[in-house]
Amino acid sequence: ISDNYGRKKTIIIGTFGNAVFNLSSSGSSNWWTYAIFRFLVGMFGNIAYVAGFVYIIEVIGPKHRATLGIFVQGIFAVGYGCLSVIAAVTPYWRHFQIVMGCVPLLILVLIPFLYDSPGYYLSKKQGKLAIKSIIKIGRMNGRNLLKEDQLLIEDIVNDQISSEVSSQEKYSFLTLFQHGSKMTLLTLNLMFNWFVNSVCYYGLSLNSAALPTNLYVSNALYAIFELPSYVICSYLITVEGKFFGRRGTLAVFLLSGGVCCILSTILTEIAFCDKDSHNAFSNPNILASFILSILGKFFVAGSFSIAYIITAEAFPTMIRSNAVGACTMIARIGGILTPAILALYDQVSWLPGIIFGVLAVVAGVLTWFMPETLNQKMLTTFEEADEFYNK
Repeated sequence: ISDNYGRKKTIIIGTFGNAVFNLSSSGSSNWWTYAIFRFLVGMFGNIAYVAGFVYIIEVIGPKHRATLGIFVQGIFAVGYGCLSVIAAVTPYWRHFQIVMGCVPLLILVLIPFLYDSPGYYLSKKQGKLAIKSIIKIGRMNGRNLLKEDQLLIEDIVNDQISSEVSSQEKYSFLTLFQHGSKMTLLTLNLMFNWFVNSVCYYGLSLNSAALPTNLYVSNALYAIFELPSYVICSYLITVEGKFFGRRGTLAVFLLSGGVCCILSTILTEIAFCDKDSHNAFSNPNILASFILSILGKFFVAGSFSIAYIITAEAFPTMIRSNAVGACTMIARIGGILTPAILALYDQVSWLPGIIFGVLAVVAGVLTWFMPETLNQKMLTTFEEADEFYNK
């Protein structure tokens, strides 16, 4: 929807659907009705989130693009942490769903004041709308452009549109696999990366109930410890070097998160008998395992945020939302499978943690085969993408 009909329209559709089905789920009379509504909540929420993320990446200049993209994930963590407070205040699930349905309505109040992404308008050869969008963004930033500045913008936009072959082609998920082997391999690599990030992220999040602390406290702690990760990532991904930038930081964080998961699992197994005792933290192995679990969430949260950035930067404008959306779809499949992996704990207590750790290490190794997108201008055509992949 976003690549064919615009970021703004997609955000409105996704937000409206998210609010409606959250409110509807509060009146569910049986489990199946609730499950269907929750499925629709997830679908529409993701539609709005992906379109909003792509919009932000496209309207921000290259200097601050990655930093703001990372902090979008930080806001996600703030919201996720706030769930502990909301759930504690509204423990009855129907009241909780009503609150969740009212929150998205704030976006619908603000979104009408925005123009769509200039990059989207350019990809659709809508030069006049692209110019209006650029000028409005400038005014909102306190830049009242002179007449000659506006004429210069018009010349640049018109030159870019005239230099590209006009196309009314509709783009979809399949387009990612129809423009050469390098784009196909990159897409598959990123999909696996997102899958692993999702499995590990939600595995550690859902496992908060198994930690030797109050459920609400554990959930809030996990959210709080994500925030420093985003601050550190926002700096590291702007530094050039083999172990920095987008690719290097993503690989290092995945590898580190995987190692933390494996070590945490080993220590938990060593002190298994004391895990559920009232003074569990008196056992140094349990304490060390808890710290490693928090560190694992720290690294995985950072790697997940970088995966968003590198995916948005590695594909041209006309399929950017499709790329992020496809990867998000695979990530959601990972999220769906996570409870099943955690359920293996009842059969083999160490298996879930080892699965999370090994997957993260494999994804970290495969990350080195991705292109580095640091200092790369946003791709606008398939030709630019091919040139970038062949560097």
